[in-house]
Amino acid sequence: MSAAPSPVYLFGPFRLDTREGTLLKDGQLVPLTPKALDLLVVLARQSGQILEKDELLKQVWPDAFVEEGNLTVHISALRKALGDGAGESAYIETIPRRGYRFCLPVEEVWEERPTLVVERRTETRIIQQEVEESALGLRVGSRRGMWMAAAAGLLLVAAIAWNWDRIGALIAGPQRIGSIAVLPFENLTGNAANDYIVEGLTESTITEVGKTPGWTVIARNSVLRFQGSKQSIPQIASALGVQGVVEGALLDARGQLRVNVKFVDGQSARTLWTASFERSHDEASGLPWEIARELVRSAGGQQSNTKPAGHVTHNVEAHRLYLQGRYYSNLRRQQALENYEQAIARDPDYAPAYLGLAETCIWLGGRGIIPGSEAGTRARAALQKALEIDPEYAEARLLLGLVKFQFDFDFVGAGKDLEIALLKAPNYANGHQWYGAYLQAMGRFEEGIHAVESAQRLDPFSLPIGADLGRAHYFSRRYDRAIQQLQKTLGIDPKFIQAHYLLGLCYLETGRAEEAIREIESATDFRGAWLGYAYARSGRTKDARQVLNDRIAEWERSHTGAAGIALIYAGLQDRNSAFQWLEKARVEKDASMPLLNAYPYWDSLRTDPRFKLLVERVGLPFVEPSS
Repeated sequence: MSAAPSPVYLFGPFRLDTREGTLLKDGQLVPLTPKALDLLVVLARQSGQILEKDELLKQVWPDAFVEEGNLTVHISALRKALGDGAGESAYIETIPRRGYRFCLPVEEVWEERPTLVVERRTETRIIQQEVEESALGLRVGSRRGMWMAAAAGLLLVAAIAWNWDRIGALIAGPQRIGSIAVLPFENLTGNAANDYIVEGLTESTITEVGKTPGWTVIARNSVLRFQGSKQSIPQIASALGVQGVVEGALLDARGQLRVNVKFVDGQSARTLWTASFERSHDEASGLPWEIARELVRSAGGQQSNTKPAGHVTHNVEAHRLYLQGRYYSNLRRQQALENYEQAIARDPDYAPAYLGLAETCIWLGGRGIIPGSEAGTRARAALQKALEIDPEYAEARLLLGLVKFQFDFDFVGAGKDLEIALLKAPNYANGHQWYGAYLQAMGRFEEGIHAVESAQRLDPFSLPIGADLGRAHYFSRRYDRAIQQLQKTLGIDPKFIQAHYLLGLCYLETGRAEEAIREIESATDFRGAWLGYAYARSGRTKDARQVLNDRIAEWERSHTGAAGIALIYAGLQDRNSAFQWLEKARVEKDASMPLLNAYPYWDSLRTDPRFKLLVERVGLPFVEPSS
C-alpha cells in the first residue's frame, strides 16, 4: 500500500470524491449513475467556464457515439440531484445553443490516501464500470457468467496496460510547473462596461505572477490571441509553449468584485488549483497581488515581491481611472494620458499610474503626436516619481533606461538601468526588447539577437518583437535570416507596416531593388525617407529627389526628420549633404541617432572620418566598418 493523491471537489454543501466515485451532501450520499458522476467531475473541474456540448460529449463518452439528447438527460439528472429548481440554475447554467457552465466556485483539494492504483476518470475505470454493470445482469455461478467474468478480467488487465503511462502520471501527482500563461479573464458580470476592469485585472495579474523567481510567464500581447478561443487548454499551452495555464472570470457579487481563478495543467487540462476572491472596490487594486500569491503557493513556488503601499490605492476613483488608462493605452489612444493624469490627481502616491503616464508619453512622442522633447521630459519626471515612491520598481527602472537611451543619449546610464532592472523583472518582454536595441547600438549585435529572442520567448505572437528580431539579423548583416523572420512575422499579420519596411531594406542589401520598392510602397501611402532612399539606390533619381524635396519642406515646418533627409542624400551618394543633415539630426536628438552603428544603410559613410566623429559626438563607441 502506498499513499497517492486524488482530487476532491468542494462546492456549497457538496463533496465530490473522484477516487471513491461519490457525491456527498452534508455528509449524506447522493445517488448518481457513473456517467452522471463523470459529467459532474468535468463541469466542476472547469467551473465558471462555458463548455461546448461537443466538448462535453467527447470528454464523458470519449470512445462512443452519443446523441446530444443523452447529454441533456444526464444534465437534468444532475440538476435534480443537486437540488436545482425548475427554471433556476444555481449550479448548472444552460448557455443557449452552446453548452453548459458550472456556476459555483469550486475548491479542489488533493488528498493522500492508501491505495494501490489511483482510480481517476481514465479509460480503465470506464471499462471496469462497464464490465461490472454487465456482470450484474448475469446469474452467479452460470457457465456464461464464468466466461464473461474471465473476459472482464482480461479486458481490465488490457486496459490497465494500455493506460499505464497515464496511471503512472496520476500516481506521481502534480508536476512542478515553471512556464505559465495567464489567459484573458472573462467578464461574466453581464455588463460590458466592466471590460476595462477585466482587462486591467488580467494585465496586472500577469505582471505580479511574472515576479516569481524561476517562472517564465507569457506576455499580454500573445495571450490576447486566445481571448474567446475555442481551442482546448492543451492546444493553447502547446501554441504558447507553457506547462500551466491560468483562467479567471469576474462575476457580479452584490456590489462587490468576485473573481474566480483556476490553475490548469497545460498537458492534461487537469485543474491543479482553484480559488474565489471577493473584495470591495476599495480593495480591488491589491487583488492581482493576492491572486499571484495564492497561485504561487499552490504550485510550491516562492513569491519574491511584497505588496508595497505605493502599488495599491484605496481610492476607488483613482483605481478606476488607472484601469481606463490601461485600456486606452493598449488601444494606443491618447485618451490614456488624461486618465493617468486624473488618477494621479486623486492619489499622488499611486506608482502604477506614473508608469502608465510615462509609457503613454513615450509612444505618443514616437508617433509624433507630441514633440519628442516634451515626451522625454514628461516621461522622465513620471518615472522618477514612481521610483521615489518605490525605489525597487523594476518596470519603472526599465522604462527610465529606455528614456535615457532614446531621448537623452545617456548610453552608460541606459545600459545600467536596463541590466539591473531585467534581473528583477526577467519576464518583462519589452525590457528584453529594449535591451536588445541598446546592445545593437553598442555594436554588440550577437548579444542583441539573443536579447530579442528572449523577448520573443516571452511574447511569441508580438508583431513588434517579431519585426525587431528580423531587424536584429538585418543589423548583423544576416539578410537571409532577417528576410525569413520578417516573412514569418507577416504570416501572422500581412498588414504589419514595420515588417514591410524592414523587408524592403533587406531586399535592397541583397540586390532586389524592385522588390524592395514594392514592399516599402505597400506599407503606406506616405512618401517617407526609406522610400526615397530605395528610389535612390535603384537609380530612380528623379523620384528620389521628389521625395527629398517633400521631406525638406516637412522639416522646415516641424524641424523633425533630419536623419531621413540625410539618408536620401546618402542613397544619392551626396556625402557632404548627408553629413550636414546628420549633424542637424544630432542636435535635434533624432530618435534614429542611437542606432548609427547598427543600420547598414550608413555603411557607405563609415569609412569617412566625419562618421566616426559624429558617432563619438552622439556618445556612442565607434564600431569599425569591418565589424
